[in-house]
Formats: sequence, structure tokens, C-alpha cells
Amino acid sequence: MEATLLDHWKSLPIEKYDGSTDPEEHLNVFLTQATLSTQDDSALCRIFPTSLKGRALSWFTRLSSSSIDSFNELSSQFTLQFATSKPYKTTSLALAGVRQEKKESLRSFMDRFNKQAVQDDLVSLSRGLSRKEGKSEKLHGPIQQDRHGDRRS
Repeated sequence: MEATLLDHWKSLPIEKYDGSTDPEEHLNVFLTQATLSTQDDSALCRIFPTSLKGRALSWFTRLSSSSIDSFNELSSQFTLQFATSKPYKTTSLALAGVRQEKKESLRSFMDRFNKQAVQDDLVSLSRGLSRKEGKSEKLHGPIQQDRHGDRRS
């Protein structure tokens, strides 16, 4: 693939990707900056490795020269290679399981809870938990205690 880069092309003002963070976020940042200068597919393929370092750059340099025929293909291979570096997304069900520690202040717990909720891009808690996450089940009848003192519905 031949690419003519711009005569006055300068290094992109972005942090180089090392393979340890979200590859999709890196692609978004890369494209936001690179497409200010060019939208040429082959140029994007040639510029892309300048945004890599460490194991990500090592991965790129090991690609066979004819294995990539478009930036779309390069993007797909890149995100597939570093998919395990995507941040873990907590479900609202898992968030509902976050509990206050015995000696943790309410303020500290709320800070930790909110940080987790915001970090995982969860929708406002006012939305509640969805049915598919198993929390819309209602108890049928009053909670009773069996003869061993265990609560049951």
C-alpha cells in the first residue's frame, strides 16, 4: 500500500498507545487528530504506527506487509489484538452488590460507590435496575421465618 504523506506532517499531539488501555479510545483519539491533516486511507495506515509504543508497536511491526489492505482492517486487527485491555464494565447488578465496609464512613462509601458508577458509565441510578438483570422480581407474599429462624419468602 503506497501512501503520500503530507509534506509538512508533524507528529500527532497524542499520548502513544502501549497496549495497556482501551484500544477503541486510542483509535478515537488518533482519528480525531490524524483526520485534521488527511483522510486518505493509506496515509492513516502509515501514520498509525507513530502513535504506538512498547508492545503495541511490537505487534504492529510483526504484521506481514500484505496482511492489511485498509485502515478499517488495521483498526479491526488492532482492537482485536488489544481487546483484553478494554476496561471492565460493571453491570448495575454488580454495582448493587457494593457494600459499605464495617469501619467505612458513609461519606467514604458514597464516594467509592459513585466513583465506581461513574467509572463504568452507568446510567443514572434513578433509572433503577432493569428486568434483564434480575432485580425486578417481586416477592410473592410476606417474608416468613421457618422454624429454624431462617427468613424465606
